[in-house]
Amino acid sequence: MNNKETYRLCLAPRERRKLRAHKVKTADITNHSIESLQSMLAVPEIRAMEIYALAEFQRIPSIGIKFAHDLISLGYYSLHDLKDQDGATLINDLEQWTGTWIDPCVEDQCRLVVHYANHPGSNKKWWDFTAERKLFRQQNGYPANRPQKPWYKGSGYIQRSAVTLFLLFFLCLANTNCQTAPANKQAQSDTSHARQLQEYRQHFRDSPPKATGWTTDMERLFTDAQKLHLDSLIRDYEKKTTVEIAIVTLDTNATSTDKFDDLALHISNTWGVGKKDKNNGVTICISKGYRRMRICNGYGIEKILSDDETKDIVDNDFIPSFKAGDYYKGTLLGLAAIMAKLDAKMK
Repeated sequence: MNNKETYRLCLAPRERRKLRAHKVKTADITNHSIESLQSMLAVPEIRAMEIYALAEFQRIPSIGIKFAHDLISLGYYSLHDLKDQDGATLINDLEQWTGTWIDPCVEDQCRLVVHYANHPGSNKKWWDFTAERKLFRQQNGYPANRPQKPWYKGSGYIQRSAVTLFLLFFLCLANTNCQTAPANKQAQSDTSHARQLQEYRQHFRDSPPKATGWTTDMERLFTDAQKLHLDSLIRDYEKKTTVEIAIVTLDTNATSTDKFDDLALHISNTWGVGKKDKNNGVTICISKGYRRMRICNGYGIEKILSDDETKDIVDNDFIPSFKAGDYYKGTLLGLAAIMAKLDAKMK
């Protein structure tokens, strides 16, 4: 792994001061947990995840901040998240995300990060994967739906997910406030932060992050094993019934409490949960921070599962475990109740 002493992390001045106060070098960021960084820097969890991801990805030789941002845009926040991926799929996803075909060398970088996720002691560089990539494309070609526009002509290549836009707001803050702000400007700083949060929420709504599977856990309520289990249950149920169920968790940075229900429905529609010809999707949206949840049923599901029945499942299956602090158990029980009720109605 790379032994660089520093990385480009786009830290705001106050974040740098916090690191210095705790005597933490940027090269040591990955020695700390997300929770530790969040507490140390006094930042939202998603910001701590971004900082950790930027540091860990750039520890790989020949990987810089641009490509680290690209990985975050796809929803990856650690090398562990990339262990079961492959370079070809990563570049295909990135091209779909940007709406352009991308320089083939970037696929070599994709293969490199997957390699490092599984072989952390390696010293390979991205160009070590060029021959592998060329052979793979010679044998398999590219997807039929590959974008036709090259990256240097498309605006999509510089687009970022809502999560990364939040990082860019911090960068703007760093560029315009290089000197320590006087204490008497605290009110102005608070106003600036409130404005940044409002802008971030608007960008989040305009460009919701891409689903990372059937379970998209942006609030980090579940372990990796728990997410895999939920995904497997939903995947098996979809194969059996064609009903698609998406679980998404949102932290309080994503929206205000009064707009939570609206965002849940917007995400469901944007992701297109459910088969297009059947509109048979169910989106379960949860926020521990707001102590709220919303189940959005597609029109095809509404004909089977009434609003009252949905509310009963929320009250009797999800909420009791949520109140006890066990969000995985509550989600598991609620998911099972939805499936059981649908099975009974669809017989």
